[in-house]
Amino acid sequence: MKKKLFVMDKLLLSMSSIFMFASFFVASKSSWFLFGETSCPKSLRK
Repeated sequence: MKKKLFVMDKLLLSMSSIFMFASFFVASKSSWFLFGETSCPKSLRK
């Protein structure tokens, strides 16, 4: 029972880390896109 709990904990940890990385990636990409659109679209899109 303890081993199963340990495995579940590891799985949950890896899933949460993957989710955090994905959300961070999406947030940075969208923020960069918004920043490019609002500040200076002509200089970024050559």
